Amino acid sequence: KLSVLLSVHDLFTHSNTLKIFLPPGAAAAFAIAHGGIFCYNAYEKHSLKNFPGGMEMELKGCHKAEIYSPEQEFLCTAEVVRAAYDNYRLVVPLDFEVSSELEYYEVVFYDAFAGLVHTLCRLSDPLHISKSQQSLLCVVREEREREQRRQDLKVPAEAAIEVTCTRMPAGEKRLPARIQSKVRNISAGGIYFYCQYPIPKGTIVQFQLHEASKPLQLTARVLRKEELEPLENGTPQFGHGCQFLDLKPNAEAELRSYIFRKELQMRQRMRRE
Repeated sequence: KLSVLLSVHDLFTHSNTLKIFLPPGAAAAFAIAHGGIFCYNAYEKHSLKNFPGGMEMELKGCHKAEIYSPEQEFLCTAEVVRAAYDNYRLVVPLDFEVSSELEYYEVVFYDAFAGLVHTLCRLSDPLHISKSQQSLLCVVREEREREQRRQDLKVPAEAAIEVTCTRMPAGEKRLPARIQSKVRNISAGGIYFYCQYPIPKGTIVQFQLHEASKPLQLTARVLRKEELEPLENGTPQFGHGCQFLDLKPNAEAELRSYIFRKELQMRQRMRRE
């Protein structure tokens, strides 16, 4: 039996891969010791297909997932970590409990290359890794669907945002520093919002989206502007279609998570109706 000591940083760094080659029959267990040191007794090489009911699933740019009940009730978000034998572990809040009554959970992986990957997974082997987090072994039993990255997948939203114009085309009239606006729809590629001021095409705007799991600071360029029906009190309204700029991977993952939850809520409402 071969034991390898890994620091917390080494074990949970996505960019580093540790490969250990053992003689046939070598086997062991995964345990955690106090003081932030993991004792990893490596197994001989396995893949997901070697586990009962498991399957191979390759994810190249996945750092985040969401866990749902079989009834599609949202339970929590998770950080995705590559583990041994081409498997995955999910880092979740410490208060998340794996139910003995549920054989499978629906896990949606957010992969930068594959898109949204909907799966049925078995969760087990909880490991306490910090005061607020634990990791769970995730064995994929079935891949149900892949939603490719689509910039035009729009979902309706009624979020209030405060828009700031950071750069305007030359010669355009200056607008207030902060413009109270409402979102009509949003996608991973852009947003449509309306307000009482006509923001010129080509203007760079910034705003925070507070409805996501954590506030997202977003930057966008106005691609089109249209005049809408005024409010009952006569206040003019203008709609603006915008394209997101400089969207970082973490921000995009949060944004896709928000969009997915909105889409799920919309489907649930339609089913009830």
